[in-house]
Amino acid sequence: MTFDMQDSAAITAFYDMVMKEWGRVDILVTTHGIFDQRRGSLEMTEKDFQKFMQINVISVFVLCNLVMPQMIERGKGVIIATASISGMRNTAMGGPRGSAGGGSVYTSSKHALVGYIRSLSALYAWQGVRANVICPGSVVTPFIQDSLDNDPDGYEKRVRVIPAGRLGVPEDIAKVTAFLASDDAGFIHGAVIPVDGGRSNV
Repeated sequence: MTFDMQDSAAITAFYDMVMKEWGRVDILVTTHGIFDQRRGSLEMTEKDFQKFMQINVISVFVLCNLVMPQMIERGKGVIIATASISGMRNTAMGGPRGSAGGGSVYTSSKHALVGYIRSLSALYAWQGVRANVICPGSVVTPFIQDSLDNDPDGYEKRVRVIPAGRLGVPEDIAKVTAFLASDDAGFIHGAVIPVDGGRSNV
């Protein structure tokens, strides 16, 4: 099932379908989002800003508020949001001095997402909801692969700022997600975990 993450009614309908089919949600993982091509604030409009916040943040708020009541009722549930290393730094990582990260609006939305999920941990951990954030760096998704295909020097430009010496692959993110979803991570609450080959440390 696909739907528009800007449409709260569609998100609710999806949740209702899941509940009708399975009766509960034990783990919520959010991985959706849109990117701003590293554009600065002056290149964006208020409408752009609203769209990014709606898709990258408010849709997660809607999903969390749908799943949390039944998690709290059972005293157990896991929320894992996928943000970005752009949501961990004070400024956007794009522009002339960086080769990774987003522009003003994308970066703002990811900071907001990190703050929101950390607030869930502070407020609801004692009721059994375990909320954490994964912050990927450059991961070879179809979007990035298209970018690499159109830029002969793209791989080199991205890798030179990554201490691990390579780009990430989806499996890197999946393994951390699986760990956070498991009982092995039962004492990890409100964490913001970079999965970026060391990029956020330089």
